[in-house]
Amino acid sequence: MTTRREDVEGTLKFPSAVTASTRQLGRGNIPLLRWFALACTITAGLVVAISAGGLRFLWGADATHITLGMLLLFVIVTLFIGRLTAIRPKAISNTHATYNTASLTRVVDACWFAAELEMGLGILVTVSGFLIAFSHGFAQLNLADTDAARALVAQMASGLSTALVGTLVGIASSMLLKLQLVNLETYKDV
Repeated sequence: MTTRREDVEGTLKFPSAVTASTRQLGRGNIPLLRWFALACTITAGLVVAISAGGLRFLWGADATHITLGMLLLFVIVTLFIGRLTAIRPKAISNTHATYNTASLTRVVDACWFAAELEMGLGILVTVSGFLIAFSHGFAQLNLADTDAARALVAQMASGLSTALVGTLVGIASSMLLKLQLVNLETYKDV
C-alpha cells in the first residue's frame, strides 16, 4: 500500500506555537543555527582538549610554537564568521548600516584566505619540523658515542613531533573554517 504525500501532510497538525516560531525564525536563520551548533561543538572539543592538557602538549610538541598562533587565528576567524552569518540576511537585502552585498563578498573572500592561510601555516610548521629533525645530519655521527646518538634521536623526535602537530592543526583548522564558510554561503540557496 502506498501513501500519498497529501495524505501524510493532511494528518500532520503542528501546534500553533510551533508554526508561529517557524514563521518568526524564517528560513534565513538556518545557516546561523547551523553555525551556532558547529561553534558549540568546536568549543566543547576545545574545552575537552584544554582540560586534557592539549595546550601544554602543543607547547611542548611544537618547537616553533606557531600552532598556538594558528589556533588563535582559528578562534578569531570563527567568531568573525559567526558575526557575518548573523548579519548576512540584512546585508543581502541592503538594510545593514555597514555591509552590503559587495562589501560582504570582499570580507568573505578574506575569510577564505584565512582558511587557506591556516593550511599554509601548517605546511610551514611541517617543513620547519623536518628542518629541525634533520638539520645536524648524520655525517658527523659517531655510532660509538652513545650520548651523541641519543641527542640526535631526541632532536629528530622534537622535529618530527613539530612537523606532525603542525600538519594536524593546519588541516583541522582549515577544514573547520571552510565548513563554516560553506555554511555562510548557503544563504544564496535558502
